[in-house]
Amino acid sequence: MDQKTTSHAISDRSVLKYRKLSEKIGNFRDFRFVEEKISIPVVFIMFGDTIGLIRAEGKEVKIVLIRDVYMQGLLQTIFKLLWNLLPKE
Repeated sequence: MDQKTTSHAISDRSVLKYRKLSEKIGNFRDFRFVEEKISIPVVFIMFGDTIGLIRAEGKEVKIVLIRDVYMQGLLQTIFKLLWNLLPKE
């Protein structure tokens, strides 16, 4: 937030039940929602040329980081295509 960036997330509406995630904090968070329930307990993030996959199970956290500009570019393109297909709220 200090850097004045916006996070973009694609999720189902179940994320709205978590107050910390559903709070609108200025322009910090922007969501687009799919109608289908997403039952995959993994978070996918991109920052710079890095892709992150994060999964928490109990007290165990599993993280996979991939630092590759081409893989990140491909996944960013796929994300943008889906983002543009989903309606704004």
